[in-house]
Amino acid sequence: PNNPLWEDTQSQIDRWRRDIALIEDQPFIDRAKLTAISGDRASLQAAIAEAQNVPGSSALFDEAQDLIADWRWQIQRMDNQPLLTQAQRLADTGQLSQAIEVASQIPPNQAIYDEAQTAISSWQSRQQGRQSYQQALLVAEGGSTITPKRADTTETLDKIVLNRWLGVPIFLAMMYLMFTI
Repeated sequence: PNNPLWEDTQSQIDRWRRDIALIEDQPFIDRAKLTAISGDRASLQAAIAEAQNVPGSSALFDEAQDLIADWRWQIQRMDNQPLLTQAQRLADTGQLSQAIEVASQIPPNQAIYDEAQTAISSWQSRQQGRQSYQQALLVAEGGSTITPKRADTTETLDKIVLNRWLGVPIFLAMMYLMFTI
């Protein structure tokens, strides 16, 4: 440590270690990339296994981890794309509830999850639009969306509170209660 060349020597040793790691670990990366070229599930899984041979202390470790993450994402896409495609087909035929159910099977934090959530939101909006349209048609045809029980309760209260003889005493009693409580 007191030697003026100590830091330079340590730097040189670190550089040699990185060079050695590159020489030793680069073949793992190269083989993994070659294995993954075909892009099918088995090739991607084999590429992941090969890239996992790069030790954590290697200068190539981060690159290996990035490649592994990318290949895992591709596998997830292969798993989830058929679900989203099926859901889109159901939605195209007007079966929105079933489409939402199928698309909801795509797990969070996986490939195409965000895309599935966007589609689900759109389909839910379409469902609400359909329901609003149905209610509007019902009202336009002379039907009512107010339930008879609620209408009866409201009418009864109106008759009592707005009664010609009972209205004024009820009003005075309410005012008295408000100012004494």
